Amino acid sequence: MSPGRAYGAMGGGGGRRTLTRRELRVGPARHLFVGQWLGSGGVGEVYSGQCDGIPGEVLLKTLRSDYDAQDLGWAAMLAMECKVLRYLEQRNYPAPRLLARGDFGHGRAGMWFLMTRVPGISLEAWLQANSRAPVQRKLGILAGLAEAVASLHRLRVVHLDLKPANIFVEEGGRRCPRVELIDFGNARILSEARPNMNEAISFDYAAPEHFGGLAGCREPADHFVLGLLCAEVLTGALPFGRIPRVREQALAMLRGGSRQAVAARLRASGVQGALADFVAGRLLAFDVAMRGEGATELAVRLGRAPGTGGGVWRQLFGGILS
Repeated sequence: MSPGRAYGAMGGGGGRRTLTRRELRVGPARHLFVGQWLGSGGVGEVYSGQCDGIPGEVLLKTLRSDYDAQDLGWAAMLAMECKVLRYLEQRNYPAPRLLARGDFGHGRAGMWFLMTRVPGISLEAWLQANSRAPVQRKLGILAGLAEAVASLHRLRVVHLDLKPANIFVEEGGRRCPRVELIDFGNARILSEARPNMNEAISFDYAAPEHFGGLAGCREPADHFVLGLLCAEVLTGALPFGRIPRVREQALAMLRGGSRQAVAARLRASGVQGALADFVAGRLLAFDVAMRGEGATELAVRLGRAPGTGGGVWRQLFGGILS
């Protein structure tokens, strides 16, 4: 989703659109949800508003209206997101909290669910507003992101749709920014077989193995995209440019992209050589085995201890800056 068009607080930063008002009746109990359209993502539409019987602002997510009503593979993605959100809530992982779910019953693959909003603004909006931010500040956000991904993996869940629109940042004067992930429609609980469902791949934020089907993707796929995000946040551009929408061309670009050039651009942005080499040579390795425990290793290099809750700083940024 684009800035201001995601699961965060309304008015959460740059790019906010004029919102359209709609009324929706949801669920067999006929609760009334009155809200405003925030935007559409790869599969769902999100509305922000009020629902009788639930205090405070809530978000309603439904299948996009332009999707085939008879294609249950899209509805399966929303069902998977509900399942993952419930799984993460039971394990105290910070993510949008599932409040209710149901079916419109109008023959339009009409699943919906209500969830809480995530504080802060999307990383997409943050980058637009803070392109000239100091490297230290950017590294602080990447440390929080690495911790969020590493902690997710500790629960045996892979996200598989990491991108700036699906990452929310709340700085609030904190030395350790709060970073949370949203949009778990592509996510996979590794202890379970992936159900028959459609896939929505974000080509510019895809690992090579994404193009072979998400059912075969594991933690290294998230590690590769974490490397893409590190390069984008620190240098202002994706390391390999825009990725072609044709599988063979995309794989050729990801395989042939110069990792040395990526490391050089990171150093030119003020990142210490060892960290630049780790991002370019390990996280962005085409070979899955080279990526190792990518998110955990990055979190440690940036001074975070994954799995400790709010994050623990173990060193100052001065040790990783040139």
